[in-house]
Amino acid sequence: MGMTRDATLDEVCALIALMRDAKVVGHEWSGDHVRIVVHVTDDALEALTHAAWTANVQMEQHTCELGHHVITASAVPRDTLDHGELQILGIHLVWHLLEAGVLPQGAGERRLSVWKAEIP
Repeated sequence: MGMTRDATLDEVCALIALMRDAKVVGHEWSGDHVRIVVHVTDDALEALTHAAWTANVQMEQHTCELGHHVITASAVPRDTLDHGELQILGIHLVWHLLEAGVLPQGAGERRLSVWKAEIP
């Protein structure tokens, strides 16, 4: 294994934080699933919703906090991925941030290499 699930979660949260108009408010594990609470608006909402959808990760509006959304992702290993959908979410975030010019190419490539993902 290249990273622990906690390190993968930390990396996903750091990637979300790089998005303009997105802030991780908190996260918690429940078994092999993590709930990430984010405050997200404007363009970041569309990009994060798309990344979650393509990673087969659930994202829904928080029932109590306006502007907050909850992302629920499994970290159960699947195929060649050590941390399942959480890792897939991270991969899609890297691809988005590279395309948006927010993440330096070298940093994105290193992360994708660790996560066994294709470099765009």
